[in-house]
Amino acid sequence: MENIFKSATDEELKVYCQQYREWQKTGMIPDNKLGKIRDLYSECSNTWQVNLMADLLDVLMERWMI
Repeated sequence: MENIFKSATDEELKVYCQQYREWQKTGMIPDNKLGKIRDLYSECSNTWQVNLMADLLDVLMERWMI
């Protein structure tokens, strides 16, 4: 599966990061923007959590750290 986050704008990435932090706190992803991406990832893999986190982190590092 292609990394969905690569086409996200900086503002969208900020929203995903905020929603990811809420996921860390609550253990749940509601039906928000990140929840829609969760649904796409879960259709392709049983390890969707790892794939989603890795793809989000890869894009954040490419965009803002390197």
